[in-house]
Amino acid sequence: MDWKFRPWSKLYQFAMVWAGQALFGTLTPDIIVLTLLYSIAGLGIAIVNDFKSIEGDRALGLQSLPVAFGAETAKWICVGAIDITQLSVAGMLSLILSDIIC
Repeated sequence: MDWKFRPWSKLYQFAMVWAGQALFGTLTPDIIVLTLLYSIAGLGIAIVNDFKSIEGDRALGLQSLPVAFGAETAKWICVGAIDITQLSVAGMLSLILSDIIC
């Protein structure tokens, strides 16, 4: 894979939360899963910015998601990343809260 196309490089948010939790709190499996899910949602949000520069990316030879897969496919990847992770987080939080309340 070309060095210019690395979508996983946008998934760095979880590392900061894990480091803070490890230093100042407790790093639990719940926190690990939630931060990974929100990082994936963040990737979907970051893809939105790639749509603004499709022509420039193409001219420079950059393989942003919309250039690499086409705008239509990238749109669905973006929506899927955001929606699926938000639904997963909602489901996980409901399980966590049901354990606390019950």
